[in-house]
Amino acid sequence: MLRPEAVCQELEAPLEQLRRDGYARLGRVLSDTGARRLRTRADDLMLGRVAYPGLFFQHDSKTGRYEDLERGLGWIGPSRSYRKVEKLELDPLFFGFVENPLFARIAANVLGAEVTLYRAVLWNKAPHGGVDLPWHQDDGRFWGIDRSPTLQIWTALDDAPAEAGCVEVVRGSHRDGLATPEGGTVFETRFDDSC
Repeated sequence: MLRPEAVCQELEAPLEQLRRDGYARLGRVLSDTGARRLRTRADDLMLGRVAYPGLFFQHDSKTGRYEDLERGLGWIGPSRSYRKVEKLELDPLFFGFVENPLFARIAANVLGAEVTLYRAVLWNKAPHGGVDLPWHQDDGRFWGIDRSPTLQIWTALDDAPAEAGCVEVVRGSHRDGLATPEGGTVFETRFDDSC
């Protein structure tokens, strides 16, 4: 599903930026055909045309407030308004993309020989509504994991312009540890005003 030139993409500069800033852009690595296949599969999962026991679903809140998200409901019927579909490693198409040769090279460089998948998640922004996600850290006691995740790879399946609410990262924050031992949501009071 990768673009042919992405398979052997040079990684020295992106890996240096990752170490320095906590993130790096790889550029466009997913082929048009691959993006189309994954978008179709995402629709199939949200609309119930393809199902796997154990998938996790969460709808946007009706109010648009993160605090009002309903938890624990799972799949509640066909809808393109799920904000999250998790455990995508259960789907062979998504898992095949996750373990592609480029990502495998990155993981081996950053993590070494032993790689464990923490989460494979589809984040969806429905055409209407949506939720403002507060700053957060996917780490800490809140997540119930036995070690801190050290690598996340994010791939856009559609255009993700800033006005649509794209992903934001605080440069260098990977060196500062957790804002709280719990992890999860980072409240405004935890930000240093000197930044």
